[in-house]
Amino acid sequence: MNGLNEGQFTVDVSDDKGNRIMFSMQKNGTNYIFYNSPTLPEWIREQESVLSELIETELRNIPE
Repeated sequence: MNGLNEGQFTVDVSDDKGNRIMFSMQKNGTNYIFYNSPTLPEWIREQESVLSELIETELRNIPE
């Protein structure tokens, strides 16, 4: 979670060769969408809804 922009998250994944790929996702209504990330590989773009669900799950598990 980014401290400066509520609703914006930095996602850090690795490909099958171990290369890190970092990008942002922004809250848009009820889902998170890619934000300022035009050059993502297709295998990541295909998982936008899954990543959105994972962010929501993580948020529900943060202790208050």
